[in-house]
Amino acid sequence: MSKNADIIVKELEKDVDILVNEASNIIDTAIRNIAWETIISYWKIGKLINEYKEEHNSKYGDNIVLSFSDELKKKYGNGFSRQQINRMCLFHKKFEIGSARSQSNNKILIGSAPGQFISWRHYMELLDIKNKDEIEYYLNEITSGKWSTRYLADQKKKNLTKGLYVIKNKTVSSQLKKY
Repeated sequence: MSKNADIIVKELEKDVDILVNEASNIIDTAIRNIAWETIISYWKIGKLINEYKEEHNSKYGDNIVLSFSDELKKKYGNGFSRQQINRMCLFHKKFEIGSARSQSNNKILIGSAPGQFISWRHYMELLDIKNKDEIEYYLNEITSGKWSTRYLADQKKKNLTKGLYVIKNKTVSSQLKKY
């Protein structure tokens, strides 16, 4: 190939690289936005069910969730199992969606700040933790360390076997504030 043809190929390659990178970034952003909207929807569903249970004094409790789950599974598929709906309810009870911490509750604030996306699977992994400081510690580690859900589960097991939690650069006993 001639020298001019080499230059044209390199310029063309550079332009294609730019287009592919732009498309890739747009796709990544779209995927994160879809996942975030799913998380918000799960939180809102949990809120709706929790409010309904409170309004009706929880006298129907699990029967509501079971019937509701059966209907939603028929309509939308297995993503609305009884266990998944219970997770949504617990998710609403433990976390708050927004941009500022509410002083009126003891919920953990979550948001969708750039670079701080946390998947639904991460949140599900955190739902069994009762200690607010411990959850916040893990959320910080997930976002700053880009922890996978498997790595998070491994870290939880390691910390639980020690009986101590490293929270905000200090070691704290497991007798911290409980929900």
